[in-house]
Amino acid sequence: MFDEIHKMQSSWVVSDEQLQLELRISVSAVMIPKDNRRIS
Repeated sequence: MFDEIHKMQSSWVVSDEQLQLELRISVSAVMIPKDNRRIS
């Protein structure tokens, strides 16, 4: 299931530059922990 979703979503293109920026910020906020002490 993951492979199917990944294959489909990896081909998506967002042509609106403002939306691209907002998506990057949103995804980063979810994927990158705010508490960097856990990394060290």
